[in-house]
Amino acid sequence: MIVLFISLVITFAYLYSWVKFQQYQFLERDYSIVHKHKEYSQEWHKWKFINSCTFFLVILPIFGFGTLLINLVFYYILFEGLLNRIVLKKGFFYVGHTAATDIRIQNVVAFLNKFMLFKRLTTPAFSAFIKITSLILAIYFFI
Repeated sequence: MIVLFISLVITFAYLYSWVKFQQYQFLERDYSIVHKHKEYSQEWHKWKFINSCTFFLVILPIFGFGTLLINLVFYYILFEGLLNRIVLKKGFFYVGHTAATDIRIQNVVAFLNKFMLFKRLTTPAFSAFIKITSLILAIYFFI
């Protein structure tokens, strides 16, 4: 009975977060609404994060931490890349302006270009470096 209850809670969390994710993503398409409510640009990122967490909550006990880690990185790379290519019609490693991770990547690239040897480092190149390095480290941890 407890297993059924836990599975139903996870299913509800997954579906609810998916609906909220979609709600804010659809709202973001209407620029007049987003212009008045800038927080909507952040809301879909928050709900997608919650949605992803519930998905990986199911993977962890079934496959273990090593497999979970590889899946997390693989999911992150594919979600970001496919969203960039298919929805935004941008490059696979495109870095946007609203997600917290995108803002951090831009800040790091600006810092590296200003104070370090890199003078022409781009945000897509740095994004690719982070994602590929993360995948290599996750596979190394798994082995």
